[in-house]
Amino acid sequence: MNLYRVVPDTAMISLADDLAHDTLRSWFRPHPGWTWALVSTPSGETVDAEGSSRALSNPVDRAILTSLRDQSEAVVLGGSTLRAERVPIPRSGPLVVVSRTGDMRGHSVPEKSFRHGGIWIVTPDDISDDPTTHFPSGVARHLPLPGSGDVSPRDLERALQHEGIQQVLVEAGRDFGSQCLEQNMIDSVNLTLTRSPKTDTHPPLPWWQEHWGEWTAGEVFTDDQRYLYLRYRRAD
Repeated sequence: MNLYRVVPDTAMISLADDLAHDTLRSWFRPHPGWTWALVSTPSGETVDAEGSSRALSNPVDRAILTSLRDQSEAVVLGGSTLRAERVPIPRSGPLVVVSRTGDMRGHSVPEKSFRHGGIWIVTPDDISDDPTTHFPSGVARHLPLPGSGDVSPRDLERALQHEGIQQVLVEAGRDFGSQCLEQNMIDSVNLTLTRSPKTDTHPPLPWWQEHWGEWTAGEVFTDDQRYLYLRYRRAD
């Protein structure tokens, strides 16, 4: 498949090209701060009936996401996403799993990506079980945070900053992503749109809240299936 850059200037690459990997890294270098990556239909669905986004994705989208992961200091997602999606540990930093219970049973992390300390499981500090036991010894690390119930995105941000991590890719679903937006933590959005939107709003998602601020798509791409890939930055 081919990927076409439309904005800021026109260019094209084939995923089969030997230089495609390097070009993707250049085109989709993560912005500073927190980036939320998601795929959506124009009507706003971000997962299929099985709770997975894979049916909405395509090879170009997955190649872009892999490039973003491998250039990020950490990749954050929820426990439900880890069970629904086959998400490998990125090469450049930890896979940070946010979980209310610490129950990692049924996870889909590919075994071939396992490495020492590659998974950080962030939970409230009142859970009784050790979530690292769901992985081979040394692969996972437990980071308990004060409180009970849901992990606060802001508390997670502080915990990652304490570990020296500033640049984060959020692969969590709409609930956690929206919480981060509510707390003004998201600096950029990488949106894959499965076909052309029916609206000119930015980003073109029906559930996007106006009080999340003004955003502009400074980089726009498309592919042979007419997916749209939009890289939004805060305009305010």
